[in-house]
Amino acid sequence: MQSVLKALAVSSVALLAFTAFAQAENPAPRAARTVTVKDCGPLTKVKFRHNNDGFTSSSATYVDVTNAFIGFNQGGTTAGCAILNTSFRIFNSAAGSVRIKALLDTATLGLSNEAIVWDGATVNGTSGGYTFIFNNVTPGIHKVRLQAQAGSAQSFTLQEVVMTLQYK
Repeated sequence: MQSVLKALAVSSVALLAFTAFAQAENPAPRAARTVTVKDCGPLTKVKFRHNNDGFTSSSATYVDVTNAFIGFNQGGTTAGCAILNTSFRIFNSAAGSVRIKALLDTATLGLSNEAIVWDGATVNGTSGGYTFIFNNVTPGIHKVRLQAQAGSAQSFTLQEVVMTLQYK
């Protein structure tokens, strides 16, 4: 009888451990997310901007990253895509989050709206980056810009900011 109880206790502990592991590996389902799929066609033009100046902020709201913008003339006769790739080195003075977003013409957010590019301990020069997609850019003159916010960090600095824009 004792061996049966021991076996039952061991299997109960194993089942609890497996359940905890499974929940950690497979968290509860999140709310449905929107998936956007679009054929952007050929994006034949590329512009880039490299900024060595450095940008420091402690703003809890989004502010323009100094010299982090690209003006461009979207070609064609119908709306198309523009894809912005960013990279930078990030420094922060205290643990916390730093967020970035990209705007088209001061209002339209790039897909995925915003990115948390750091959320953790104090960092000194960690590389970061993100890709933003604008999937409905009308023909004509436009400007994309990068904005950042301190989130829960007290202050942060972005250095070596590189922006590469593909468009038609």
